[in-house]
Order: sequence, then structure tokens, then C-alpha cells
Amino acid sequence: MPYHHGTCGCFEDTSVCCDTLFCPCCQMGRQCAALEGNADTHNCGMCIVAMCVGGCFPMCLRCKVSDKFQLEESCCASFICGLLFPGCSVCMTGRELNFRGVNPGGCCCKPEDAKNM
Repeated sequence: MPYHHGTCGCFEDTSVCCDTLFCPCCQMGRQCAALEGNADTHNCGMCIVAMCVGGCFPMCLRCKVSDKFQLEESCCASFICGLLFPGCSVCMTGRELNFRGVNPGGCCCKPEDAKNM
């Protein structure tokens, strides 16, 4: 099964887009926490890790989302997308988590209802 949202659909969900734009490390930390079953939780540890490893984090996050939901995307494709389009990739994974009912929450804005996506 493929992702339900495209890589360039960042602006279709302004709340995830704003969170990713203004605090990408926090959004990535929230997404990691949501993948571990802690919905709408700020994960300070993962936020710090995201700040330290920078560009590698979107690639790993994308692979983790693809694996968890058995999405049709190779690790190589996840790596390339996360490397070339890190912001769009984080928005895409956030929207995918919302769509699947795994709410990562948000720092700046409340995510839109998954039914409206």
C-alpha cells in the first residue's frame, strides 16, 4: 500500500506544515513518540537527537513509518526523499500518521481531523 499523501502536499495540512517549518525537531520527536504508542506527546529526548543528527533523522523517521504501516517504499527511496526534501518528508510522515489515527500532535497548531484529509 502506498502513502496516502504526496511528498509535495506539504501545504494541504497547514498545522503540520507550520509545526515542521517552525520546529522541525519537535515535530520529528512527536512523530517518533507517536510511532511508539505515545500519541500527542512532546518527546524532548528525540527532539534533542533530531537536533544533533540533523538530516539523517527525516530519513530514519520515514523508514520507520514505511515499515510500521507496510507502505510500498524501499529504504533507498525513503533515504533519497528524506535527504533531498527533509521538510516535505516530515510533513508527509506527519500527515500519514494523522491519517492512520496515530496522532503525533503539534507544537504550533492542532492537527486537522484525520477524516478531513
